[in-house]
Amino acid sequence: MKIGSPRFVATVGILAALTAVATMIIQIPTPQTRGYINLGDTMVMLSAVLFGPAVG
Repeated sequence: MKIGSPRFVATVGILAALTAVATMIIQIPTPQTRGYINLGDTMVMLSAVLFGPAVG
C-alpha cells in the first residue's frame, strides 16, 4: 500500500478508532503508580509493527 492511497488512510483511521475504543473500555488499575494500563497500548504497538515509522 502506498502511504497516500485511500486504502492506507482508511486502514490507519480504523486503527486509530480501535485504539481510542480499546483505551476507553479496558483499563487495568496499577496501585503502585495510581494509574492504569489499557488495551490501547497494545493497539499502538500493533500499529507500529504493521506500518512502521510511516504512521508513527
